[in-house]
Formats: sequence, structure tokens, C-alpha cells
Amino acid sequence: VRDANDAISVVDLSGRFLAWNPAAERLYGYSEQEALAFGLEAIVPEEDQAAARALVERVRQGERLPPQPVRRRTKDGKELNVWLTLSLLIDESGAPKAVSSTECPIDPE
Repeated sequence: VRDANDAISVVDLSGRFLAWNPAAERLYGYSEQEALAFGLEAIVPEEDQAAARALVERVRQGERLPPQPVRRRTKDGKELNVWLTLSLLIDESGAPKAVSSTECPIDPE
């Protein structure tokens, strides 16, 4: 995960970041320490936040979603189009615990 070229993060079921790899740092401009202090709303444009929360909820409910294009926002305010892949993480009892996200730019620079 640390050496991946794609941005990989993990959010809890309320949308707070639990993990943030170096590729996410490069893509979004936030250090891991910064990212772990806030939630998904920092990288999702305001008008897309309800849809982002709905995707997390759909995955939490067990729905398998295909990779999809979404908009994200960098630390300096630039909007990016990325391919988003979400995976549910479960605890030892099989209960939903968090959601893992892999994101790669659609139009890499």
C-alpha cells in the first residue's frame, strides 16, 4: 500500500480518514498527518459530498460497486477527475468496519 502508485485511503463509516498512503499525499497535497485529522469532506467538492457519503453507505450495506469516475479536490483547491474503487473492510466478527478507497487520476498530468 505504501509503495502503490494509486492513492489509497481508508475511511471509517462516518467518513473520517484512518489511513492515507504516500500516493494520496502526492495526488491531494495533504500529508498523512493532515488527512488523519479530517474526513472525506476535505477532498470532495461540496456539491458532491452527499453522493460521496451515499457511496460509502452503499458499500457498507454490502453492495459491490464498479470503479467509477468522481470529482475530488486537492489541498490547493484544484478539482480532479479520478477513478474511484471502493472496498468494504470488516472486523473479525464480519461486521462492517471501514471502507478502503483506491483513486487514480483519469487525466494524469
